Amino acid sequence: MTQVSTSPALVIEVLADGGIRVTTLAGDTGMASLSATRNWIAEAQRTGVVVHLRGEVEGASAVPVAEEVRRLASSIDETPSRPAP
Repeated sequence: MTQVSTSPALVIEVLADGGIRVTTLAGDTGMASLSATRNWIAEAQRTGVVVHLRGEVEGASAVPVAEEVRRLASSIDETPSRPAP
């Protein structure tokens, strides 16, 4: 993982193939499994950090991942790659 920011935030980017890229609360970025993503969301919930959902949230392979993030995160900010018309 590479360091990208020092401000606490959790950014979950869903890729078109259903892959998950996470920027952690510590600012590290890397690919993550769904299980690891669930753990990061739980940590964000414990610390009161908003989960930022980004990427291909409507793609066929990505929908199950995006739905799981929405289900788990009580505080979420969502920005799809392709805004609704």
